[in-house]
Amino acid sequence: MVAGAPVTPQERPDDDTLRAAVAQREAAGRSRRDAITDVATEYALRRRDVYTIVHS
Repeated sequence: MVAGAPVTPQERPDDDTLRAAVAQREAAGRSRRDAITDVATEYALRRRDVYTIVHS
């Protein structure tokens, strides 16, 4: 059996942080859809939730 690093829950970033993370990825050439998916995956959030925040 191989043990990995312990899983530590991340605090949910605030809405401005999520919007900035999406904007940063868009500026790097990612589509908005892909940027939202990337951010949702990175922070273990539902894509729908990140989408709602970005579009609010």
